[in-house]
Amino acid sequence: MTASEAPAAPFQYEGKDLEAMDFAVNYHSWILSAFDPYVGNKLLEVGAGTGAVSRMILERYRKESWLLEPSEMLHQLHKNLDGFEHRDLARPLSGFLGAQHGFLKHQEIDTAFYVNVLEHIEDDRGELATVFATLKPGGHVLTFSPALPWLYGKFDASVGHFRRYYLKEMKEKMTSAGFEVVRGHYFDGPGMLAWWVLYRVLKKSRLSGKNVDLYDRWVVPILRHIEPSRLLPCGKNILVVGRKPTAEAAVDFSRRAA
Repeated sequence: MTASEAPAAPFQYEGKDLEAMDFAVNYHSWILSAFDPYVGNKLLEVGAGTGAVSRMILERYRKESWLLEPSEMLHQLHKNLDGFEHRDLARPLSGFLGAQHGFLKHQEIDTAFYVNVLEHIEDDRGELATVFATLKPGGHVLTFSPALPWLYGKFDASVGHFRRYYLKEMKEKMTSAGFEVVRGHYFDGPGMLAWWVLYRVLKKSRLSGKNVDLYDRWVVPILRHIEPSRLLPCGKNILVVGRKPTAEAAVDFSRRAA
């Protein structure tokens, strides 16, 4: 079954799958470390869920962060932020980006995170166009998504994935929205093989918290130091960063195009 053939479920995780990903602390830290050079001063996390990544963003960058979540998980997000050291910097917000675009544009957002989110959005091209319009000139969109359509299986469908991406595809969608791609590569090469065995060969449909924890504790710290991510020909995920041109750069580009 391919991503294009499979009817994706609604954008909603089952509780156990969401809890399993909470164990991936080292993995998420690895992702954020790749984003570090592009993080500005006014942050937006789209699809914040229950806040596992949100808390890491707040702890790591200590900047005002709008946490956008359209589902009922927003209630759990509020609970998970209670008593958190950097709660004063968190701005939980209900809804989709399209509905909150006008409000967020006035907040002068310069960094938007999409960590395992774009694959849940049917009109991902429209979403990228909306975040492009929301960001300040010179701002960045930071995306991390599942890769390789041939890895798409029951698990992807069960958690509402519309697709898995090829790197070339994501770059094209970024540039079509107006972004300049400043970083883009496959991520987690060994994880690709593990995923293929578990979710394509064995056709698993759930995430195991124990397996996630073991991989995060013992494999990720090694991979983080040895994986030449920018040179990987393929991997379980893709990491792509887009930059919104400044007004001056946009004018220069239009002149050259003419």
